[in-house]
Amino acid sequence: MDSWFNAQMVISHAVAVVSALACLCSGVQAQTHASGRPAIWPANATAESNALATAEVMKVYLKEKRVLLKHGPIPNLGMSAMTMVFSVKNPKILNSLRPGNKIKFTAEQVQQDFVVTFIEVTN
Repeated sequence: MDSWFNAQMVISHAVAVVSALACLCSGVQAQTHASGRPAIWPANATAESNALATAEVMKVYLKEKRVLLKHGPIPNLGMSAMTMVFSVKNPKILNSLRPGNKIKFTAEQVQQDFVVTFIEVTN
């Protein structure tokens, strides 16, 4: 792995830890899925939080099953725009992604990792 990937992993995990601590301090429970609800949406999601985030693919890590995205705000995660590495729920989607692709996506936090659960290439 290259040093850029390693640095992004450290940043991603640091953001996850801070988010988890904020949830614990505020008494918010972890997101769970309700039966019958599509897997890509958290059980407590609202129409606003289901909005697709936008991003540009910066790099695809096929072996690691991750993707580096320069993304806009992600409402359901309370995350502002930044560049970071995400795991992907379905690694097969990585085969169709190329650096420079513009995408719409959804993501969720799974333990200390941020996972892309849906991707739509828009260009």
